[in-house]
Amino acid sequence: MRNSIRGTLITYLILGLLVTSAFISVLTHYIAGQELEELYDKNMQQITTVLLNQTPATLKAHSIQQKIRANLEGEEEFLIQIWQKDRTLLYSSHSLLTLPLQSTLGFGFVNFKHEPWRYFSDTVDDITVQISQPTLARERVILEVSSQFLVPLLLQIPILGLLIWIVVGQGLKPMIQVSNAIRSRDSEALQPLAIDSLPEEIKPTIQALNELLERLDQALKVQRRFTADAAHELRTPLTAVQLQLDLLNRSQSKNDKQEALTKLNAGVKRSIHVVRQLLALAHQEPEANTHNFEKLNLSLLLSECLSVVQDIASKKNISLIGPNNTNIMAIFGKRSSIRILIDNLLDNSIRYTTAGGKIQIVLDETTTEMVMQIIDNGIGIAVAERARVFDRFYRIPGSEESGTGLGLAIVQAIVKQHAGSIQLDDGFAGKGLAVRIIFPKK
Repeated sequence: MRNSIRGTLITYLILGLLVTSAFISVLTHYIAGQELEELYDKNMQQITTVLLNQTPATLKAHSIQQKIRANLEGEEEFLIQIWQKDRTLLYSSHSLLTLPLQSTLGFGFVNFKHEPWRYFSDTVDDITVQISQPTLARERVILEVSSQFLVPLLLQIPILGLLIWIVVGQGLKPMIQVSNAIRSRDSEALQPLAIDSLPEEIKPTIQALNELLERLDQALKVQRRFTADAAHELRTPLTAVQLQLDLLNRSQSKNDKQEALTKLNAGVKRSIHVVRQLLALAHQEPEANTHNFEKLNLSLLLSECLSVVQDIASKKNISLIGPNNTNIMAIFGKRSSIRILIDNLLDNSIRYTTAGGKIQIVLDETTTEMVMQIIDNGIGIAVAERARVFDRFYRIPGSEESGTGLGLAIVQAIVKQHAGSIQLDDGFAGKGLAVRIIFPKK
């Protein structure tokens, strides 16, 4: 069965209308019955009172006007009987109806001619008046009255059903319009949908859809940027690899081949390094998912990263000083991303610190923040260049070190992904560079 909001609403509303109509019909029949029963009883009581106030001579005169019938015509007719004290029938409105005088005065029920009758009797002096009527006659009247109420009730069902169909359709029209607006878009149209004119009930859904469209737009931008970056940055090393390969093929002597092979190997390594950096940058975009975040021991992560680069620092005779705070410094983040961040900062610091230099890692914390600093006394970065070094592929003019210009861009992306901030300051004694990263405590 097709799952339709409109169909479900209309079905349940029509069912509710039918159930309500049936309930009202039963209730109307019951109330009408109670009212008519009370009315008939009052009529019987009033007729009895009037007759008891007549003189015996008047009652005798009525006895001449008896109807020679064995049934009552119409629901408004009663069997009227007047009895003397000795139980002699003085008068009967229908002489062929021989309902006996009941021993109990007041209202009551009696079976007569195989059907129930309602009666009322009262006595004054030597006269007893008894008024009777078949209960079936009353029930016919009650049914007729209830039917008169039921007809307009039944007529309103198709009218209300049509109104429900129209109103539900109009109420769901904004959803259809939104659906058509989405269907008419192409894959590149990810602008948010307008929600100002929409009903309040569907605004949260459209707002969530807009947020999804925004995330998809950001993801596509990241993908396009990665493609553009890869095409831009890989063109040069791959071209160099191709040239070195051609040179290797044309080389005649062993020395020429060895030299070409060495350059080819260096070009391949550079290409691999660029690809790794590009993949790392794409993976660490601020828009990337953060569902893999966990509580991390920053001190332990620093120690692991320092042990990897210790040999490289030793070869340059660089003093690598670990964090002064060895207590557990906990942050909430992605383990692989934080390791990439630390590795890039340590690699840059070792690369741009001259032989015999010093690199120190400092950890500190406040009630709301976790602070990590990597300080060196290397060549540093001029103040005018510090804002630009976070740009992709930007390299400081005149730099002798090889690189892709992606290291600090990757670091900044990871910091943003972790809702932190990064600052560049002077290093030891105004020389070198101090990278200060602040992570918020969760």
